Amino acid sequence: AAAAGAAILAGIGSGTYATISEALDALVQVERTYEPTPARAEQARELLVRYESLRKRDGGADLRADARGE
Repeated sequence: AAAAGAAILAGIGSGTYATISEALDALVQVERTYEPTPARAEQARELLVRYESLRKRDGGADLRADARGE
């Protein structure tokens, strides 16, 4: 995905494509789409709220531990 993003931006930077939308239309093909079921969407929302709460409470402790190699 990172390489594709870099290629899209390179195409814009080189003038091959005028906009991100133009580059995406030319380079990206949607093979399949997914529609969430209401119950699963609610479950995902609840998990996101919990995750965000935990991230705020840990104050970046996991990032500091990672920097120390833990």
